[in-house]
Amino acid sequence: MYGAGQGFSAKFLPMKTLKKSFSVLAVSAVTLLSSPVAQAAPGDSIALYFSAPFVNGSHIVEGAVTENFNGYAAGAQVGAEVACPTTIPGFATLTFAPGSCLIGIQAGTNAGSQEQAVATPLSSFVTRTLNTTFTFTNPVKYVGFWWMMGSAGNTVEFLGAGDELVATFDSADVIDVLGANSLVSNTDTRTITTLEGGTHLRKHFYRSPANYTGTVAAPVMDYSVSPWANEPWVYLNLFVSGSIEITKVRFKGSNFEMDNLTVSTTESLPKGNFAPALNILGTPPALQTLDWNPTNTEVTETNPEHTPSAAAVVTSPASGGGAITYAVLDAGDSGCTVDAQTGVITYTGIGSCVVRAKAAAVPGQYYEATKDVTFNFTSAPDEPVDEENGNESETGGSLADTGSEVSMSSLYAALALLLIGLALVRVATRKARS
Repeated sequence: MYGAGQGFSAKFLPMKTLKKSFSVLAVSAVTLLSSPVAQAAPGDSIALYFSAPFVNGSHIVEGAVTENFNGYAAGAQVGAEVACPTTIPGFATLTFAPGSCLIGIQAGTNAGSQEQAVATPLSSFVTRTLNTTFTFTNPVKYVGFWWMMGSAGNTVEFLGAGDELVATFDSADVIDVLGANSLVSNTDTRTITTLEGGTHLRKHFYRSPANYTGTVAAPVMDYSVSPWANEPWVYLNLFVSGSIEITKVRFKGSNFEMDNLTVSTTESLPKGNFAPALNILGTPPALQTLDWNPTNTEVTETNPEHTPSAAAVVTSPASGGGAITYAVLDAGDSGCTVDAQTGVITYTGIGSCVVRAKAAAVPGQYYEATKDVTFNFTSAPDEPVDEENGNESETGGSLADTGSEVSMSSLYAALALLLIGLALVRVATRKARS
């Protein structure tokens, strides 16, 4: 799944088990554990992914809580450092020695975003944590954070439900994945491959996104003159599947800068533009590819039920993907609903309707996949029909009104027959007199 040179070289400890090899880039010591080897249960996996360059926040929403460290600047000047809190309500408790966890105050208010952006001002962040443990309020299945200026000796440890060390890595490991930082230059063309088969230039993970100009598509940076060329800026995402849970994360090392820490209690999946870094334990689920391309999304008909011209289908894997269901993301003014199984849409007014097709996750095999399609209804639907009586049912009096119409018609017919009869009688009388 991973290309050559894209795996970490050292210091991952899946469920008390040390997977160790040595690298000339490693700069921090590894503590050997004497714990027995733990076997991954079916569906259990731990995997680490890099977000795209110039991303400083998590993409996870479901079951997620984020601490962006922007709420501790009261009375502090830009450039000042304040102590980290010991409790973040609903998120975690922090354990650290006095003075060993500090927040650097910045003028920006960026809360972290999954979208790529250059020239984004820095906001307050953890500027130092010599040894700080975050004990989460609830066990989590995902941990993400923006690692800013990863310095030599920076180390991260993830602990499980029994306080066992599940995984650990340091800045040297990150640089090992991104490629030797000494080679970063204006002419550097080395790339890292994404899950969906694209690439990112590795040099774009170096230097603060705040120092880039231009655009995400054409970022501008002179690597020959700007400082901190050897320190990566990367949003890291740890995904946990199966029975494993993370209860704590510990940040260690001098000059450890970190921001926008996000955790989620729900099993989550990476985006397609993420770069895989390591399978830490087991085999992480693969991505499914879900296609849904109906051609009749601009609806001018007045039938209140609309059937998309094509159904959603899993194209990868070729077989064995998750079950497909449909749900409305945004009904807008259309008042739309959708049949979860068939995808048939019912709408009540003019407007747009956003429907999501979802291929369910297959535990231990595939992440869930989604595809959103917008349908635009430009004509008011016909009035709903009372199927039992075959009459429009918009007003409660429709049946009575119809009955009245029938009665009047009958009256007119009878009156016409009476007039015809009287005319015939008059004609007959005249003939008799003559």
